[in-house]
Amino acid sequence: MTGASAAAHAEAEREWLDIDVFAEVPQPGHPEGITVADDGTVYVGTQQWVLEPRKGPSKIFAYSSEGELLRE
Repeated sequence: MTGASAAAHAEAEREWLDIDVFAEVPQPGHPEGITVADDGTVYVGTQQWVLEPRKGPSKIFAYSSEGELLRE
């Protein structure tokens, strides 16, 4: 590795089990079923309200690889 690539690799490494919030999931929330497409788009499926009466359908949200909401 060159000096620049070694530095970039060191920055990319994270401690074991280190977590970070990728994105906030709009209502109805309760994300599950996450997949990443070949183009890097992250798709997150949700389920209906768990502890409250149902207030609408489950949804699928599409995010950029940086966590920006692209579409619903």
